[in-house]
Amino acid sequence: MSTIIQTIVLLDNCILDQPTTPAGRQWKTALSYLASCEGWFSLFWGRHLEAQEKVTLVIDWKTDSTAQKFLATQHASFALLFSPLIAQPLPNPSIADLYSLAIEPAALPRGGLTTIRKLTYNSLSDYERFYLLSKTVNEYFQSLGMAARAGDANAAGWKGGSTAWALDEATGSKTTTLWIFVSWESEEAEQRCEKYLQAENGENIKEVDLDPALEKADPGGELYHVAWDMLTENLMERWKESDNTRWPYNPFTNGLT
Repeated sequence: MSTIIQTIVLLDNCILDQPTTPAGRQWKTALSYLASCEGWFSLFWGRHLEAQEKVTLVIDWKTDSTAQKFLATQHASFALLFSPLIAQPLPNPSIADLYSLAIEPAALPRGGLTTIRKLTYNSLSDYERFYLLSKTVNEYFQSLGMAARAGDANAAGWKGGSTAWALDEATGSKTTTLWIFVSWESEEAEQRCEKYLQAENGENIKEVDLDPALEKADPGGELYHVAWDMLTENLMERWKESDNTRWPYNPFTNGLT
C-alpha cells in the first residue's frame, strides 16, 4: 500500500464545513472524484492548527501501482477541482510507504491531534538512512509504547506513530525526505510527554531518541499539527448522500458523530 501526502493552501475565509456554500460543494466534488479513482482506499485530512488556511490530505491506495497511476494520469484533474478553493497552485505531492493506520486517525478523541514533521537531509549513506529510521525515530516510538504500557502518566497521551522516507515518483527509490507522524490525545499530552518522559537512566526520551534525527536534518523542515477527518471506501457512499462536507468519523458508530 502507498500513501500520498498532499498539502493545499486555501483562500482566505474558505469555509469547507458548510455544504450549502460554493466552497463546501466544490470540496465535496473534489473528494468524490478522488474516491472514484481506481485503487483509492481511504483519505483523512485536516487543517493545520498553526495555519488554518493550510490543509494536509493523507490518501491511501490499495497498491503502489494505483498510486503511481493516479499521480501520472489523474492528479492534474484532481488539482483542477481545487482551483476555486486555493490561494496557490497545488505543490507536488509526496508519496511514501507510510503505515498510516498506526497514526490512529479514527481513534483519536475529540481534541486529539497528530504532530507532522517533514525533514530533509542533504545526503545520506545507506547506514545513515538505516540509523535515522531504526535507531532514532523507531526507538522513540518503542520507548513511548513501553512507557505507556508500563503506566507512565507522562506517556499516557501518546496514541501511535508512523514514519517513512518519501519515494521518488519516477523510480520508487527512497529520497532524503523523512516524514514523521506522531498522534496524541491532546496538545497538553504531547507537551507533557516531551518535557517529562524519562528512560530508566533518567535521560529525556525525546532528547535521546528523536532529537538526533531532528538535529541532523537540513534547516527549513516543516512541523505542524492536524486534527483529522476521515473517509473510507465503505463510508464514501453515505458521505456523498449526506449534508456534510466534513466527516467527523466515529469508529464506535461507523459513521457520523
